[in-house]
Amino acid sequence: MSLLFNLYLIRHGETDWNKEKKFQGHTDIPLNFEGESQAESLSHKIKHFDIHHIFSSDLGRAFKTAQMALAHHFAKNPQLDIPKSHHLRETNLGVAEGHYFEKFPEIFGKKEFDLWKSNDLADWNFAFPQGESKFEVCKRVMGFLEEKMKELVHNKDTVKLPSERNMLIFTHGGVIRNLTTFVNPKLNPVAITNCCIHHFQYDSKSGKWSYIKEIL
Repeated sequence: MSLLFNLYLIRHGETDWNKEKKFQGHTDIPLNFEGESQAESLSHKIKHFDIHHIFSSDLGRAFKTAQMALAHHFAKNPQLDIPKSHHLRETNLGVAEGHYFEKFPEIFGKKEFDLWKSNDLADWNFAFPQGESKFEVCKRVMGFLEEKMKELVHNKDTVKLPSERNMLIFTHGGVIRNLTTFVNPKLNPVAITNCCIHHFQYDSKSGKWSYIKEIL
């Protein structure tokens, strides 16, 4: 059985550290008032989405966004489940977490700062001490999602669903940014705003990923 998955990767709403331009990584910072408002607005934008599968990062800012954004879907189906996974977390930035963006060159050095910002795959093995590289992030996230999609292909309980499946994934800005570049290295860097939605596709037969576009 072959399935085509439409993966809609959604960034969480704003946090105080987003607003202050501090790097969060795995640090579990909650949504602020604006972030909750963004998630509520998102719920109206996706209320007519035909959703077959949902996954969320286990960090609070992503999971809270998922809960709020799916309010209309919960109203229709109170038993709706949002599986959480640490595999969908933001990049682990190690010792860089909690620092202000503007202070990075001063604290870690301009060369390291440029390597971290680079969209050139040749620079993607760089990682801050105790952190992970962009390649490691892509391997972690894509590996998890591919495993889940393979399970769904062979799941007899979902065989009656259409051969083209829609999956919502509530995750983080760095994850989405890295995946867009990894899947399509020729693509110009895309803006990853709070509560944005980026559409990818995965063909279970060929194992091919495609980046489609930002929607809404």
